[in-house]
Amino acid sequence: MGVLERGKRSGWALGKRGHRLWAMGARRVYLETFGCQMNELDSELVAGQLSSLGYELNGEDDEAHVVLYNTCSVREQAEQKVWSRLGELSGRKGEGVVVGVLGCMAERDGEDLMRRMPVVDVMCGPGELDKLPGLLDNALRTKESLGRSALRADSEVADANEEHIGSESQSTRERIGSES
Repeated sequence: MGVLERGKRSGWALGKRGHRLWAMGARRVYLETFGCQMNELDSELVAGQLSSLGYELNGEDDEAHVVLYNTCSVREQAEQKVWSRLGELSGRKGEGVVVGVLGCMAERDGEDLMRRMPVVDVMCGPGELDKLPGLLDNALRTKESLGRSALRADSEVADANEEHIGSESQSTRERIGSES
């Protein structure tokens, strides 16, 4: 199977792990669903909602701006897979990727989930999925703002270092000139 192949349902595709994904515009989203049939329906609703806002499908989680895991807290195997996936994403925390956990697991584990996995930026229970686009927008804007602030701070440090190096070079030249 290729990286991304069309599924049987209109709009669905299969990604690298064979999981169904939805095509979403400018921001790339990876959505992976675990657990019960209700989660499948919720993922379809989320996908439709995000698609209508211009988000674009990404069949690879390592190329996405947003990574979402929709999981069931009743099925332990589904929950364990999400913990594993979140652990894999921990190394990408500084890349500006927004990570979200949706479904019963987010509702049930709440703050404990975020404490245990700081990589998680957004949590949304099944009854609040209509709020997800706003939560994602806020998280993306925050990450972009923090990224710009970090770049600005790095630039200021580089400028200060250049000034310091330049002044040291000038004093070295002056010292050498006075010794001659």
